[in-house]
Amino acid sequence: MQLKATKSKDSPVQMKKKDDTPVWTTTNNWGDQIKRKDHKIRLGKDFKKDMTYTDAWRIMAPKLQQKYLDKKTKIDCADFSMRVMVEFAYMFELPVRVDDYKAEGTDPSFNNDAGGYKEKNGKWIDIETGDWKGFADGMQKHYGAADLYNNRKMTSINKDVKFNEGDNLQPGNLLGYKYDNGTTYHSQTVSEVKDSFWFDFDEDVDYFTAIQGSLSDGKPTPLFEKDYNFSSFKYNEENEKIRYGNSADVRVMDWNFARFDKNR
Repeated sequence: MQLKATKSKDSPVQMKKKDDTPVWTTTNNWGDQIKRKDHKIRLGKDFKKDMTYTDAWRIMAPKLQQKYLDKKTKIDCADFSMRVMVEFAYMFELPVRVDDYKAEGTDPSFNNDAGGYKEKNGKWIDIETGDWKGFADGMQKHYGAADLYNNRKMTSINKDVKFNEGDNLQPGNLLGYKYDNGTTYHSQTVSEVKDSFWFDFDEDVDYFTAIQGSLSDGKPTPLFEKDYNFSSFKYNEENEKIRYGNSADVRVMDWNFARFDKNR
């Protein structure tokens, strides 16, 4: 299937593809401090001295999520996590490098500095230069919530968040849920971490908010916003696992930006 370019105010560059022209060209690493004037302007009052692009992600991810929530976008949970990350990477010319982790049945690799990707059957799928949505659509076609939970070539485990020390949870963190039936997974990106103001006399944060997608009868439903109380999560010191209620194991993760940088 040929992926067509999309015109969007968020995608200003829409040029005709020639040979292996990148979907977008990487000019910065996620770990770099932001030096470019146009990127500082894009961040506006949120820009801070010595800020890295990873720092900027934690500020911009909730704003990008809110944009889609306001539009009542219908999208699956993992698809939404991927779309927001890819859009941010495109905006700031950052690398995205995604590979499968399975020994057999390998899904396609995605590299924004390539001109597309190769399907399992060897067919090359061309993506127009500037078409970050087409790039995200390709990823979403082949990867899902189970991959975000299991694939360390996409995400990395964040061991600093244990929910009994909730201060370490940040916007932009990914939460992956593996439900006890062993086949159902869910993914969400944290949009806000907050402290309760009702009779709360400690300095610990009490809950977080996630804007997320879902499926109903196999079809995407409109995005919704939900608050989660930290007390619903339990960290087991012995096995270092996190449980959500009595229904799911939870992993706190980040996009593996270090690997994206290393393999640019």
